[in-house]
Amino acid sequence: LQKDDCLLSALPLFHSFGLVMGLFLPLACGRRIVTSLSPLDCEKLAQAARSDAPTVLLSTPTFLKTYIRRIPRDAFGTLRMAVTGAEKLPNETATAFR
Repeated sequence: LQKDDCLLSALPLFHSFGLVMGLFLPLACGRRIVTSLSPLDCEKLAQAARSDAPTVLLSTPTFLKTYIRRIPRDAFGTLRMAVTGAEKLPNETATAFR
């Protein structure tokens, strides 16, 4: 992470990936966190991405597939990277999101 990074996460905190990456990591590193209550509420997630200019997206490959279909590309215009976990990231999903 860079010193000015802002993390966007809608991952549930009851899951280890959501808890560690979406809460503990930003707190431990002193980074700003932008959240949305549900990873499936694409409208709220896009709104958070547009208004808070995150540079890092935390997601799972399954949610990324949904975002590719349902969130306009410009909503993620400030992202520097996407970090995925909890399952294997298919190459075609990585390429499509990139």
